[in-house]
Amino acid sequence: MTDTKTATPKIHTPILCVENLYKAFGDTEVLRDLSFTVASGEFLTILGASGCGKTTLLRILCGLETADSGHIRLDGKDITDAAPEKRPVNTVFQSYALFPHMTVFDNIAYPLRLRKIPKAERTVRVREMLELVQMSGYEKRYPAELSGGQKQRIAIARALVGTPKVLLLDEPLGALDFHLRRRMQTELKRIQKSLGITFVYITHDQEEALNMSDRIAIMQGGHFVQLDTPSVIYNSPANTDTARFVGESNLLPASLLSVCEEKNTALVALSGQRLSVRIGSYPITRLKQLPKDTPVTLSIRGETLQIADAIPVPSPENGICLCGTVTETALTGGIQRTTFTEDSTGISLTTARYGMASTLSAGQRISCILNHDAAVLCLNAKQNIPSPDIQEGMPK
Repeated sequence: MTDTKTATPKIHTPILCVENLYKAFGDTEVLRDLSFTVASGEFLTILGASGCGKTTLLRILCGLETADSGHIRLDGKDITDAAPEKRPVNTVFQSYALFPHMTVFDNIAYPLRLRKIPKAERTVRVREMLELVQMSGYEKRYPAELSGGQKQRIAIARALVGTPKVLLLDEPLGALDFHLRRRMQTELKRIQKSLGITFVYITHDQEEALNMSDRIAIMQGGHFVQLDTPSVIYNSPANTDTARFVGESNLLPASLLSVCEEKNTALVALSGQRLSVRIGSYPITRLKQLPKDTPVTLSIRGETLQIADAIPVPSPENGICLCGTVTETALTGGIQRTTFTEDSTGISLTTARYGMASTLSAGQRISCILNHDAAVLCLNAKQNIPSPDIQEGMPK
């Protein structure tokens, strides 16, 4: 369903292969025949709302939970039934789980002591980890003497000191404040790239996923509905739920007029006007089978709607104009948002512009310009049935 031929980055040999995982708790299906692969050195984020199954998947990967069926292969070896301590993976949880009675040095060295690594080698490796996470000089401190961000760095250093083949991270930044979380996102990505270790990152925070990942897997109802680069996930959502969940998207009903396979676009009727839209992740073979005037859904990002009082109204060759009445304006984080009710559909739409001081107010009439190819066709959530290429996850 994703357009991996044009949008997916070059990914190398898979190190983690998950095949047909199924897990249920009583009558509740948590994972449904889930299959995907992760490349060596890749930063894969599994993004989804609470209850979608992402934490259960992570617990199965690290051996704390057992799948009802399916297989897990790590670096070519089947680890489906291996005990947690026999798997070359480590896990970083949201609760740092540092030993309060141990110094920073001893906390990081603990996994090496369990493996009976000689003291001299332990010292060298711990110091390397402290330098990597920029915590040199903190060796003799105790966890109670550290800030939240510093504790997280030590937890990451301890997880990495044993050079795992895969590092699993379960919402590790969730307990940090906004600014510290942003800094730690940058640090995590730097650490991952410098070591070349494969990261599988679990989060419900779309900003984290978009900022750090090589690829993102959108998880809903125990399976992946889309697996692709952050750019494709944002610009070509596979279904309406993904469009709502990742970023802010306006969803508008339209009617299908024709399909241009060569340009990967469709011509639709919207508000009595004709608009060329991107097909994106919509399966074009299915789209071509739909009769003319079939209802379809468009995903329109707020930043693609341009308030017409700032620029000339386009000709029909360049786009269409949507008119309505302002209901609300807000400045949030340097982004000026204007919400208006569109005349022909009665649907509330939001525009987003960076750093704009709005002179608009509720009740005012405005026009917004939507250029051709600024909107993308997306499936209704109920139509989205994962296909084998989505479930496999790796680029073809």
